[in-house]
This record gives sequence, structure tokens and C-alpha cells, in this order.
Amino acid sequence: MIEKLLAGSKTFDTKTEFSKEKHMKRLINKYHHFVELWKPSLKEVAVHYEWVLGAGSLRHDMLAFMLNLAEVWHDSKVLIIENTWGLVTAGCLQRVNQKGE
Repeated sequence: MIEKLLAGSKTFDTKTEFSKEKHMKRLINKYHHFVELWKPSLKEVAVHYEWVLGAGSLRHDMLAFMLNLAEVWHDSKVLIIENTWGLVTAGCLQRVNQKGE
């Protein structure tokens, strides 16, 4: 896209090297977008559910509180029955580090 914009410019060839670099940087900042994909944490997923679903969702601090009360730790044996869109299951898996039962 930037090459097409530069090719369509009538005055680009008459500019100095400094002006050309400055113009190119401005075009890159305007038209070149970066997208970074990060693996979301359990807290970010819970906050997203809170935002989307409102009062009917499980808050991230309550999820952490539940996992602490249930004493879910590394190599724990856990039986999960839940209806919270997989948040409790994901929290337990994160805590037992996929090695528990």
C-alpha cells in the first residue's frame, strides 16, 4: 500500500532524501498496523465474561477465592461439576498443571 502511495505521488521524486525518509515514516505510521496475539490468562477470560455477560458471570476474584477454598493445588485430585463456561475447569487445570486427576 505504501509503495502504491509513493508511486502515485507527483512530488516525491523532487524531495530531498531527508524529506523522503520523513514522508515514508509518516506513511508507515499511518497505514501500517501491527497486531500482536497473546495467550490470554484466566483472569482476562473471566473479566471478558464479566463484561459480556454482566451480573450472571463468575468474577475473577471469586474464581480465585473458590479455587483457594477448594484447596486445588499441584497434583490434586479434583472432581468438577460446573456451569460457568469452563472457567472453573480452566482454573483447576491451571492450578494442577495438567498433572492432577
